[in-house]
Amino acid sequence: MHNLNMIVAMNKKYVIGDKGKIPWHIPEELKHFKETTRYGVLIMGSKTYKSVEKFLPFEDRDIIVLSSGEKTEFPHAMEVFKDIKSVLDHVYSNPESTFWVSGGLGVYDALIPYCGRWVMSKVDDDSDGDTNIKSILEKNLEFEHKDNKRLIVSSETKHEKFTVYDIIESYEH
Repeated sequence: MHNLNMIVAMNKKYVIGDKGKIPWHIPEELKHFKETTRYGVLIMGSKTYKSVEKFLPFEDRDIIVLSSGEKTEFPHAMEVFKDIKSVLDHVYSNPESTFWVSGGLGVYDALIPYCGRWVMSKVDDDSDGDTNIKSILEKNLEFEHKDNKRLIVSSETKHEKFTVYDIIESYEH
């Protein structure tokens, strides 16, 4: 099983944030995020880290930050990497760990092509925001790997205020 995954919550307009915050509050979706990523390692950029810093440390999860900043700026991070190659080297050299790309937009854009599983929550909300993931998802949804793998929806779970899509790599035969 692939150990690099992506998790994101978006609304009907593909908005994932506004002014550094999530523009909705759905406790059940936050619980889903926590349960899905439990015992894993979250990979996030510096802005995402700063937006959740007051809630850190997270129980049962470690954090890697992708940033040009120094480790001292991210006291709850287990590692700070300055480039994508270093993150990927770390991920691939730790196959026993499960890694979750968890924002922001630049980190999603850089790492989505390497993710073997996408867990996407589509929330029942139509707020506007300044951070939209639609173009990144569209560019990568039909991402074809050189060994003829594709991403397919493996499950869909409906909740009262959101729907979770679990998308995995699958070989076409």
